[in-house]
Amino acid sequence: MVTTVNTFEEQYEYAKNAAINAIKAGQNVVLWGRARSGKSHLLMELRSLAEDNDYLPVPELSRGDTVRTINMYLNYTKKHKWIMGSNCLDNLVKTLKYQPFVLISMDDFAHPKYSKLRSGKALN
Repeated sequence: MVTTVNTFEEQYEYAKNAAINAIKAGQNVVLWGRARSGKSHLLMELRSLAEDNDYLPVPELSRGDTVRTINMYLNYTKKHKWIMGSNCLDNLVKTLKYQPFVLISMDDFAHPKYSKLRSGKALN
């Protein structure tokens, strides 16, 4: 069945349910979307569930990161699976080229009230 999402709230709930299902199935997860789409907020909301299921919430990849970066985090924390947010498909394609994961799109809607990024940069 194809899901239709019409609002930020519907997008967030869809992504949350999809991420929970992926975690329960033991799959790595990428929450993908533009700034203010709720990726970081959802990662924080799912943190306990993720950690209880042996997942590592991974910070967003930076340019130059490789799969070794993720493996370093996993080895250090003794976790075996990961969930992360990203707004750059190019980073995902290069870094996670041979890694299986579920891609959950949160790119259609930005939060209607927040106008700043985590960095504090204002958006118009």
